[in-house]
Amino acid sequence: MKIAFIAIKGVDIIGGIETYTVELGKRLVRSGHEVIVYCIKTPEYPTPFRQDGVLFYPLPTIHHKYLEKIVLVFMASLHQFKVPELDIVHYHAIGPSIFSFIPRLAGRKTIFQSHGHEWERSSWNIIAKTFFHISEKLTFIFANDASAVSKNLKYYYEEKYKKSVTYIPSGISPKKPLSASKILRHGVKKSEYFLYVGRLSQEKNIEELISAYIGLEDTPVKLIIVGKERPEDTDYVTKLKTLAGSNKNILFVGPAYDDELVEWYSNALAYILPSRIEGLPITLLEAMSFSCCCIASDIPANTEALDNKGLTYPLNDHKALQQQLEYVTKHVAKRQLIGRNLLAHAYKNYTWSFISDEFIKLYSTNLSIKYKGTVA
Repeated sequence: MKIAFIAIKGVDIIGGIETYTVELGKRLVRSGHEVIVYCIKTPEYPTPFRQDGVLFYPLPTIHHKYLEKIVLVFMASLHQFKVPELDIVHYHAIGPSIFSFIPRLAGRKTIFQSHGHEWERSSWNIIAKTFFHISEKLTFIFANDASAVSKNLKYYYEEKYKKSVTYIPSGISPKKPLSASKILRHGVKKSEYFLYVGRLSQEKNIEELISAYIGLEDTPVKLIIVGKERPEDTDYVTKLKTLAGSNKNILFVGPAYDDELVEWYSNALAYILPSRIEGLPITLLEAMSFSCCCIASDIPANTEALDNKGLTYPLNDHKALQQQLEYVTKHVAKRQLIGRNLLAHAYKNYTWSFISDEFIKLYSTNLSIKYKGTVA
């Protein structure tokens, strides 16, 4: 099969959809399929290039908070007509999926994949949120088929639109833990820091984590915040740094990739995800795969991922989060047991090989061809 993904911002972006597309794409290639991923044209990536067998095709867009992604998706939806013998066009997320009717004009099958309710994000204004509501309704008319990264999303769509939605979760790539090396420059030691990894955006609710951490009394444990801010998040990140104040144990270390990111996960005392909104959080699954003791807000996506094997706290209750931080600091054996249980849970339910296999089945069903399985 030949499959096109529409669309991601870039291969060097820490984001759920970006990670999902790259990981799924390279496994589909290993299974013998051709994969094209549309992304934003940048000075670093001005022309098409291959990575792990996947063909990335950069396209121009308008660099504006409300227009950048939707213009990119529209351009990609038109460009796919130039790709011969394309079988599946896979649209990520509500919003971009409104264009899923375009490839069908050429008889191509379109798959919509939901990563969460875009209209819940506080970063969007009322016009954008209205657009996402309209896009959601039209997507279930335009697209040939639909999938969702969480069971909660699947049940929501099936109840609302009376159509079958395939549950295919986010995934993790099994990697060996690494001892601290690159991260030592930040003055950290094993099991002596709390960790957050992800976007520095409002829906991640990082201020709640900082407030909970500040409430701890005389703790030697640092708080490490790993992630990259987008231009539209500058004011929010300024707010976070103001909240952190002069506390030298709260470190904003920027984005981390490859071995450095593995080191952060491998040596953390605990991983914390205080999000207000998630689809199925890849960073939480990644932390679980490194046997991290995980603490998360009690939103449905987080509780689904943890499956009663990690620790949760009521969203918007930083005192409750503070108590969980204190608990895992004091109870070493318990936090290690939580980490081991989460590791087993992640490896059983969230491997990319399983996810690749499920998408090949979904694509094959829509193309009415015999499923051959994955070799990834």
